[in-house]
Parts: sequence; C-alpha cells; structure tokens
Amino acid sequence: MARPYTRSHFRGIWQSDLLDTTRHDRWEAEGCRTLLDRLKARVAALRAEPRAFELSDDVKAGLDRVLAEVEAHRPGT
Repeated sequence: MARPYTRSHFRGIWQSDLLDTTRHDRWEAEGCRTLLDRLKARVAALRAEPRAFELSDDVKAGLDRVLAEVEAHRPGT
C-alpha cells in the first residue's frame, strides 16, 4: 500500500464477510466465532431460503457423473 491510489481505493476491494479482520479483543468480546462457525451459520441461512430454481433430473444426473469421475481420479482415493 505504498502508492496513494492503492491506499485511497483499498476499501473498494471486495472481501468476504466470512473472514474476520477485527482486532482480537473485539473478536473475543463478540463470542470468538471461528471461520467454521461463520460458515455453518451462512450455510444454514442459505438452506433456509427458498430456492430460486430447481435443476432438472437429467442435469442432476450429469453433475453426479462428473463428480463421480473427479472422485475416481482424485489422488489418495
């Protein structure tokens, strides 16, 4: 952040709200929530929302085949 442009636009850079960049004492005061805690809460919130669309059965089957192939070729399996 040595350049004035970078300093002036730093806050405009997107950062996930799952990553906590607060000071340690504030983090402790707010309950010491870990990244895993925040992820679990986000997943629960997303699952509680109504789905915008549903994939057709043939698309689901195609995705299952792709995932199975990836798993079959993954090192250590």
